[in-house]
Amino acid sequence: MGWKCSGVAALSAVVVLFAAGPALAQPTCPTDVVGCYAEDADWEWQNSLFDTVDFDSGWVPSGSDLQLRFTFQLAGETQVEVGGTPTMSWPPPIEARVPGRPGTGYLSSNYGLEIRLYFRFSVRVAGISYTFEDEIDIPFIPMDLRSFDETGWDPFLFPPAAPVMVSDATENIELVSVGLGSIVSIPGVDGGLRVDANLELDTFYQTLRIVMDDGDSPTITMPDGVSILAPVGATADYGPFRDVLIRPEGILDYILRLNFIPTIFLDVLGTGFTFPVATLPLELADLEDEVIFDDVTIHVPLPDIDLRPRMIDFGDVQVGETATDTLIVNNDGEADLEILFDPIPAGFTAPTSLVTLAPSTTEFIEVACVPTEEGPMAGMLIANTNDPDSPAVLIQLRCNGLVPPQPDLGPPTDMFVGADAGPLGGVAGGACGCRTVGTTESRAPWALGLFGLLLFVRRRR
Repeated sequence: MGWKCSGVAALSAVVVLFAAGPALAQPTCPTDVVGCYAEDADWEWQNSLFDTVDFDSGWVPSGSDLQLRFTFQLAGETQVEVGGTPTMSWPPPIEARVPGRPGTGYLSSNYGLEIRLYFRFSVRVAGISYTFEDEIDIPFIPMDLRSFDETGWDPFLFPPAAPVMVSDATENIELVSVGLGSIVSIPGVDGGLRVDANLELDTFYQTLRIVMDDGDSPTITMPDGVSILAPVGATADYGPFRDVLIRPEGILDYILRLNFIPTIFLDVLGTGFTFPVATLPLELADLEDEVIFDDVTIHVPLPDIDLRPRMIDFGDVQVGETATDTLIVNNDGEADLEILFDPIPAGFTAPTSLVTLAPSTTEFIEVACVPTEEGPMAGMLIANTNDPDSPAVLIQLRCNGLVPPQPDLGPPTDMFVGADAGPLGGVAGGACGCRTVGTTESRAPWALGLFGLLLFVRRRR
């Protein structure tokens, strides 16, 4: 099972993390991340000195009122299980953690020989059935010479978590039994000394480190619980996915002891007394065994952005009008790609909400230039993404604002202006009250033309 959690960083003066997928609720994903992937993994290690022999005769003879059952077990193995949740989170570089999963730890130690004999009979008296069943001793043969114990725990995979331990002892075997009279004779006092012995095995396990191997880079050890996955390959990036081999490594410690258990028995005037003496342990062996679990491959899907073009020149755009262009965005990865455009430079527009692309899809995103004043405009549009290779993609925007030309309003309304117009529209006193619109220089050609016309008429006459 894999969990994905993601978001996109909005860049201003500092990085502001804003969006998070539902998997962020999982305890393994850090809270302040742009992207996160978590997947449960389980490891099992077993060391056997020999194949376990386990025999059970069942109740024999079948159907009889009197039956026996014989069991025999010879074992020599240790089993360790741990479970964790490898978690990869970014912004880059990708940080890897492998916290333990509660309830997934298991340790068992099973060494020695155990023989059991059971007796059962059934009788029917006055129409009522009675069944009796019990274990019986086998003469001269110890029944339990096996050390077996098992336990479960929540695997906190790293020190300083204390090692987990299982412990068991064999059945007591009588070594010495002497009467008190053979040691010292006390009138009215009888008794004896008995010394029993058993074998006790304590087994300890502790995880020392997590080893991660992502192929191209060297093996990474994680004694502190956090490791860095660097980009690899010819392109030195993370690409559309990342395969990581993960295994715990730990240590087993076996302590084997021979315990002597002396006991004094006294009988004083018919009253019995028992005086156990403190157990005397003798350590026989202290052995260590390295535990290296098999690798588990964690396939980490990643978003992978391909955005084109990286520069848009809108050209000349009149103030108050809008020129648009298109960004082509491909998600070449195996996880959802998320994009947020922030900041958006003044005079330009782009989507303000989060854009999400499924794996192997393409999105066409419209951007525009809306000049508010005359002159060249330029700005940098930042596409913040959850791609660990490209957390921020820069798009350069340019355009030139133009003020539109003023419309031609035609001649002025005061082309003919006169003072004291006469009955024929002339000026009082016989002067002409009309004038040519324009400057003095613009009226000179008319005067020269009129003078030439008069000279021509006189010559013909």
